[in-house]
Amino acid sequence: MFNNLKVSTMLGLGFGLVLIIMIGISALSVSGLNTAVDGFQNYRGLARDTNLAGRVQANMLLVRLYVKDFLKTGSPKSVENYEDRLKLSKEMIATAVDEIQKPERAQNVKIVADSVDDYDKYFKEIVVFKAQRDVLVFDQMIPAGLKMRKSLTEIMKSAYQDKDPDAAYYSGRIQEHVLLARLYAEKFLGSNNSSDVDRFHQEIGKEIDHLAKTLDEGLQNPRRRQLFEEFLAARQLYLTTFNKVVKLIETRNDVITNQLDRLGPV
Repeated sequence: MFNNLKVSTMLGLGFGLVLIIMIGISALSVSGLNTAVDGFQNYRGLARDTNLAGRVQANMLLVRLYVKDFLKTGSPKSVENYEDRLKLSKEMIATAVDEIQKPERAQNVKIVADSVDDYDKYFKEIVVFKAQRDVLVFDQMIPAGLKMRKSLTEIMKSAYQDKDPDAAYYSGRIQEHVLLARLYAEKFLGSNNSSDVDRFHQEIGKEIDHLAKTLDEGLQNPRRRQLFEEFLAARQLYLTTFNKVVKLIETRNDVITNQLDRLGPV
């Protein structure tokens, strides 16, 4: 009897231990499953945030690419492409603001959202600068440059026909410096180099001043005097307009360097 009881007790204890072990395993399984679910949800959220942030970044890089293309070519197509891509970027940024909630990531999204409107504003200023520059160059500088050249050429031809070597000589010398001034003006439009501005002013100013003074003193023919006055007026217009273009380009370059090139990397 004693042995039977002992065996029964042992069997009961054994089943109890098995039950306890099974309960423990079940608890661990549930805990592990919950941890796995939480981990999967965290991973899913991270993947969604990463994907969305990547799409925002890719579109903003294209926005900057079209800006650089416009700065290089001035093409209206670049502006059109920029606007299309910026619109899409803003839509994605708005989505990112709503969906990316983790504080440190949300803060970065806010920086993008706050900066993109400024970037757009400054780029629109650049587009306006380009339009103003083109008006000054094509509507004023180029016609004034042609007027200078034609006036001097007519003086040379008239002086040659009338056997006035002094007028032909000095008008020819002035023509040389006019052509050099126009050359350095054109170089500046491409290089934006201040040394080209300095050389332009030397050619259009100092180099011409003393030659023009000598030519003015010796001109007697009324037609040649009229042509000379037309040259002086065109020269002044060309000089004044070029100085406006220089200031406009310097202002534009300041916006590019201190605004676009600052905001873009941010």
